Amino acid sequence: MNRDFKIDCDNDQWEQIVKVDANARLMRNKSWPLWEDWKEVFGKDRATGGVSEVMHEAFNDFSPNTDVQEGPVANEYNVNLEDLPANTPTPEQVPPEAPEDGAGQNVQGSQQDKNHGKKRKSPEGSDAFIAILGKLHEDTNSRLDRLTERIGYEFDVSKSRKEVYNILGTIGITLQEQFDAAEYIFAKVDRIDLFKCLPEHARHPYVMQALEKNRH
Repeated sequence: MNRDFKIDCDNDQWEQIVKVDANARLMRNKSWPLWEDWKEVFGKDRATGGVSEVMHEAFNDFSPNTDVQEGPVANEYNVNLEDLPANTPTPEQVPPEAPEDGAGQNVQGSQQDKNHGKKRKSPEGSDAFIAILGKLHEDTNSRLDRLTERIGYEFDVSKSRKEVYNILGTIGITLQEQFDAAEYIFAKVDRIDLFKCLPEHARHPYVMQALEKNRH
């Protein structure tokens, strides 16, 4: 393909392509600009997104501990220790209250449940759609590979036939004999290879022998 993302071949090659696969007749002038993107998206090393995390989820999961200090309250009532009864305990003398059993565990468990709920699962529908596209991409590549091999083979055979017919015109036989000899040689690919491999002095006897066989 060139920069216009179209299939690049001459008319003879395109005729061979259409002979092999008639469905390809509309592909020649069609542009394929997303070919490289398809290979990147649906190739073996494509990114699946299985461990990705949304930015705002990562931000919500990050909860730094912040110490907040409140400013002085207006009209705060100041207590003088001398005004308190003698048996009133001071703040330093009051022991801290012990937390109830299981309170700390409940808080921690609630936080874990909350964070777990934020984890987003990949939709099954999207995974199935991506799998279908990947399979379609693989099937298309396989078909194009087979088509390319077939086109290359047909093109080589067509080129060899032209060479053989040009040689037949140089070995001293009539035009009708050229037609008959070409029909005999082109019937099998191995005959084409054999005729091209023969030395120049052996080609005329080979053709005459082939013509003799066709007469009987």
